Amino acid sequence: MYITLSRFRVEGDGQAFDNWLLPLADKQRALPGNVMYQVLHDPHDPQARVLTEVWETEDDHIAHLTDPDHVEIIAMGSEHGMRDVYVHHWSRAEGHIERGRGRTEHRLADRDERSDMYHLIDELRTARGLPTS
Repeated sequence: MYITLSRFRVEGDGQAFDNWLLPLADKQRALPGNVMYQVLHDPHDPQARVLTEVWETEDDHIAHLTDPDHVEIIAMGSEHGMRDVYVHHWSRAEGHIERGRGRTEHRLADRDERSDMYHLIDELRTARGLPTS
């Protein structure tokens, strides 16, 4: 896996920026080797954005750099208000595990995994009169 995390601010109309960026982000998600491409907002700072990209390989990441929609993001980002852009890259991110559950208090399939954490979760839920998993 190859991971890129970009942090930046949007100067001006944040909604107009999102209306421009989000369709381009949708196209990046469809590129070969893309695992995740998310544009996130900071609820405490309406101008802050974080772009999280996960690619199967570094070559997939490099290939997307010349995709016309990515080129537009970089070429026109400043015109749409992108400022103070900082990018972090992790190459050869190994050991990727994806897990999911319907609710936060539900246990993972292996009931012995993270047993200390789930014990504390059950204690807190019991103290608050909530059912445990």
